[in-house]
Amino acid sequence: MKEITNKTLLEGILNQDDSILSYLYSNVFPSVELHILKNKGSRSDARDIFHDAIIVLYRKLKSNHFDIHTDVKGYIFGICRNLWLKELELKQQRASDLETDENLNLVSDSQEETDDTELDQLFQHYFSRIDEDCQRVLRLYYDNVSLKEIAEIMGYRNMKYAKKKKFKCKERLIRMIRNDPRFRSIS
Repeated sequence: MKEITNKTLLEGILNQDDSILSYLYSNVFPSVELHILKNKGSRSDARDIFHDAIIVLYRKLKSNHFDIHTDVKGYIFGICRNLWLKELELKQQRASDLETDENLNLVSDSQEETDDTELDQLFQHYFSRIDEDCQRVLRLYYDNVSLKEIAEIMGYRNMKYAKKKKFKCKERLIRMIRNDPRFRSIS
């Protein structure tokens, strides 16, 4: 396919023209895929990020407050690069959260099983006292549901809010458990 102008590309994206989208997949996606594969991603990650980038550009074009003065293909690649950086940060944060959760075992493995039972009872007691939204967010999170999906399920405006909500709920639960005199005797 011959080289297409920026204007034609933008109009094609705005009009959801299949031939333009095919052109972008043929001419831009390979470099995005290579970038993501070199930066700890998979082909599936690359497809998701590329798709998200097209949606971002489409929404910007749809808003009528967007004026691009650069190469559209380079612009899409830049969006993909930024989205992938954010995704890597989220993955790193999630790994850090899981590590923190493991470290929060609140008691050491060498303590007796009765301590575990007492701790479980404390956890269940305080988990039932946090609000239902927090319970649901934490259940979803511990079931390995992504923050993006949690935001959708809970009806939150975005993934960032879901992350903040999960953090606050978890902190509240931990604080309640740690402030209980029974926890101090266990630990």
